[in-house]
Amino acid sequence: RQLWSITSDSVRVLAWSPDEDQMLWTRHQAHEQVLLVDVVDRAAQAEWTLSGSVTGLSWSPTGKQWASVLNVPDPVSGLASSKLEVRSIAGELIERFAVPESCNGSRCRPQFSPDGRLLAWATFEAESRRGRIFIWSLETRELVSELTGHDEIVQSLAWNRTGTRIASGNFLGTKIWDVPSGLTLIDLEK
Repeated sequence: RQLWSITSDSVRVLAWSPDEDQMLWTRHQAHEQVLLVDVVDRAAQAEWTLSGSVTGLSWSPTGKQWASVLNVPDPVSGLASSKLEVRSIAGELIERFAVPESCNGSRCRPQFSPDGRLLAWATFEAESRRGRIFIWSLETRELVSELTGHDEIVQSLAWNRTGTRIASGNFLGTKIWDVPSGLTLIDLEK
């Protein structure tokens, strides 16, 4: 049963709030916009214009912040680079996490750990054809771990319940990592 339909906007990326009463979604008009929508009242509560094309959204388990992956074009070269931003529920920028310039693409949305203290994001290094996973502490705003070893782009990430392990996958297979040590625990790549 369809509960609600909006046909005037081209929705590109969606994310549910932890309480399932709100959603974030993106639309592209003159600029990329993120809308905070109350699904009960069926109304937009807030709207923000971001500086690039949004390719991923994720809501923290606490419901107090959200993360977005942006492809931002360089004004000189026109080439896009990926950026990871964390914002408050009011849309205020909390942190823009830096990744190496060689990591220029992502097909995977950012993933908060179950307790909301860590944020994982996978990127792709085109020159080496390798996927890389970065894990940041949202408390210290520092890089906690960098996981390397995937051939090709990482397409999916999933945390375990305790936030000590993360699974990553692509069309070649799956890996399970121990986050504190950065070691691969299981490698199911073809």
